[in-house]
Parts: sequence; structure tokens; C-alpha cells
Amino acid sequence: SVAFLMLFITMISWGSWPTVFKKCGNWRFEASYFDYVWSSIVWSLLLASILGGVSPNGWLPLQFLNSLPGLSMTGIFFATFAGVVSGFGNILLVNAINLIGFAVAFPLAIGTSLILGTTLAYITNPTATSHPQFLFLGLVFVTLAVIVDGLAYQFKEKNAKIKGSPFKRGIIVSVIGGILISLSGFPFNFAFKAGLNGYQGLLFLSIGAFLAAVILLPMLMKKPLVPQQKPIG
Repeated sequence: SVAFLMLFITMISWGSWPTVFKKCGNWRFEASYFDYVWSSIVWSLLLASILGGVSPNGWLPLQFLNSLPGLSMTGIFFATFAGVVSGFGNILLVNAINLIGFAVAFPLAIGTSLILGTTLAYITNPTATSHPQFLFLGLVFVTLAVIVDGLAYQFKEKNAKIKGSPFKRGIIVSVIGGILISLSGFPFNFAFKAGLNGYQGLLFLSIGAFLAAVILLPMLMKKPLVPQQKPIG
């Protein structure tokens, strides 16, 4: 029940941040995304220091910070690598939202991520669920939702007589972003096996997402995926 509540809050938050990005007006997404990734590190550190210090013996504010020097380098590597992969996927998702809009890009990317990620997770660890029939029934509904979303987009494109590469590019970027997001879970699992807990993993995941932005965003600033968008320094 606690995990379900956390998932519910997560999905509200995940579905809200692109909407907040759209409220930024004429801001280039690169500027907004840089703010997003560095603030993620700050909030990860802040929340981990507060919530990660809670124990049966009371609240120990320095418990999380004191645990960092003794962490496994293997765990740190995998958590950071997971952040880089998911960061690349998120950056492509925001680009796709710029290209074809939130209503099409987000379901395509997240639907692809759910389908691929869940299937791969089941193949690599089938004992994680005792009722695979319900798991794959849910995936069937997700797949149908993605298909219907794509058909609705085609219907809109046809009736509006919209032609050109931005829309096809947006579909491709959405799917690639979803694939990358789905693949980020596997290195994260290795980080847990190496001894990291959720708060420690989250901090290094955020650091990895920042590194992804440092690597990929300058390229997109020079060679924007959005047509007719001017390169910036």
C-alpha cells in the first residue's frame, strides 16, 4: 500500500513537470532543462537528508551524509549510469513534446517505456510476479492505448492536412526516448544489489541526469531537432 501511494504521487509529478515546462513561455527547453537537472540534485540531497535520516531510534539528520563515503563504487557507477540513460530519454521526450505536443509525445514515450521495460524485467526475473497474466493483461491495455493515441494523431494530421518532417520526427524521437527510459531500470537494479538504498540511488541518478544534460544539450543547442529553431551558444 505504501509503494502504491508512492507510485501514485510519482505519476502525478512525472505527468506535471512537462506541463510546467509549457508554462515557461518562450524559454528554450535547454534553459528549462538545465534548471530541472540541477534542482533535481538539490532536492534529492535535501529529501534524502531529511527522510533518509529517519530510523527506529528517531531522526538522525547526518545519517544519510555519513553513509556516502562508505558506498560501493560499483553501486555509484550503476546508479549514475542509470541517470545518464534516463536523462537522455527525458531530454528526447521534451524535444518530442516541442515537435508534436504533450498529448501525443508523452503517451507514446511512456507507453513504449512501460511495454519494453516490463517485458524485459519479466524475462530477466520472472519470479518477481506471481500473477504474470495480470501483468501482461495490463500491458495489452497500455499497447492498445499507444496504438489508439497514434491513430488519433494520424486522424488529426490528415484532417488538418499537416505535412512535413516535424511530426514524423516527433514520433521517432518519442519512441527512442521511451526505449532509453525503459532501459535505465536495469543498471539501477545493479546499484541496489551493490548495497545502495533508494535515497543514495536517487542522488546519483540525479547526478547522472545532470551529466546527460551536460553531454547532450550543447549538441542540441548547436543542432536543434525542432525545425526552424535557431542554434544558440
